[in-house]
Amino acid sequence: MASWLARALARGFKNDPLIAVVHLRGVIAPPGRGPAGRGRLNADRARPWLNAAFRLSPAAVALRINSPGGSPAQTELLVADIRRRAHADRKRQIPIYAFAEDVAASGGQWLLSGAADAGCSYALPTSIVGSIGVTSPSFGAVVALQKVGLERRLYTAGRAKGGLDPFRHVDPAEAGRLEEVLTDLHASFIGAIKASRGPALAAAPRPVSEEDLFSGRVWTGRQAAAMGLIDGLGGMREILSEKFGPATRFVECGERVGGGGGLFGLFERGGASSTVADAVAGVAAGVPAAVLAALEERAAYARVGAEWGG
Repeated sequence: MASWLARALARGFKNDPLIAVVHLRGVIAPPGRGPAGRGRLNADRARPWLNAAFRLSPAAVALRINSPGGSPAQTELLVADIRRRAHADRKRQIPIYAFAEDVAASGGQWLLSGAADAGCSYALPTSIVGSIGVTSPSFGAVVALQKVGLERRLYTAGRAKGGLDPFRHVDPAEAGRLEEVLTDLHASFIGAIKASRGPALAAAPRPVSEEDLFSGRVWTGRQAAAMGLIDGLGGMREILSEKFGPATRFVECGERVGGGGGLFGLFERGGASSTVADAVAGVAAGVPAAVLAALEERAAYARVGAEWGG
């Protein structure tokens, strides 16, 4: 009953085509508590938004992507969840369109390519996409410890446990093992891009070499369209109104940018709206966690050359 009412309200009790819109934004990271966790994009956080979108039985689901990437595992989980839902009904598959807005890089590019149907990935000419690579950021604080007169003591069981501790000098063998892990993760990323974009890349008017494509560099939407990394240029409403007709209706099924619950807030419990409990939890978690999360987010955007706004 709730699903029927949601569909009727979204369509204005008319039979116009309905597009369910899910905004996937932020750094992709595992679930966390407090202010450092609420802004993360991951499979758990997106699940209620996707539930609301697919319950509408829309003409299509549109993914608005604004992400510099993050966790490979959470990205893979998100893509798998979206693809599973698209094919859950054997009688009717729901088309999935993906639209890069400011940034769809690294894991954001994986979402843009892997979650959408073939021929359904778009970006603006000024979007930043690509960054098909893997990073493992860290820091070294050996000199800082020495200057304040502290000694690092780390006790482990297992020869490789505690490797690459930032308070010890880098061990070349440990760095080599990390490089092996990063190379394997990169291979998974490359495989996902080839699986979803292979034919389009091969038929592109301006193809690039795999060495360039998978180097980790970023591209504008215009460049990406020419090389086959996306299927076309344009915004969500422009593209989908052209495909489904001028009477097409769009309904937000997750968080709106700047707050507000959209249709999701009416028909789903447990939305992401701020509450007094959230505020108390944020204070309890402490300012350092929020500051660190903000710095990590800024660094993620900076790595793809994108302007970052707080």
